[in-house]
Amino acid sequence: MLSPYTEDNRLSFRCPSDTAYFVRPQERQAEYRAKLEAIPTADRPQEYLDLAYEGTSYEYPNRRIEGQTRVEALEYRGNAGSSGKLWVLYEFEAFHGGFSLFGGLAELDFNDPDPERFSPDGARNFLYLDGHVDNL
Repeated sequence: MLSPYTEDNRLSFRCPSDTAYFVRPQERQAEYRAKLEAIPTADRPQEYLDLAYEGTSYEYPNRRIEGQTRVEALEYRGNAGSSGKLWVLYEFEAFHGGFSLFGGLAELDFNDPDPERFSPDGARNFLYLDGHVDNL
């Protein structure tokens, strides 16, 4: 969906510090081969080992804002929230540094991250609805 706006350049969606999600690491090829072998031969895609793992370094908070209008996404507990606080895209993991400068529990609460998936350890890039990016 965004490809035409990036001149069809997949590298636009790769963080240079990402060594796990955009491409499959060489040291895990045996694991991927085992997964491929578990798929019936007729159903195996030839390009399986050559494709990127996720093909992006970033994820969209679909659990929080999928299918909502801008106004609906900014609605928080009956109040209008700030576009400068709402995450619309962020890195899968903390690829940067070993600490976090999160803006506080209020920002985490407002964005309602999945507690099973979200780990604030380290620093990650976050794109906000107003267009600014912060490394938190």
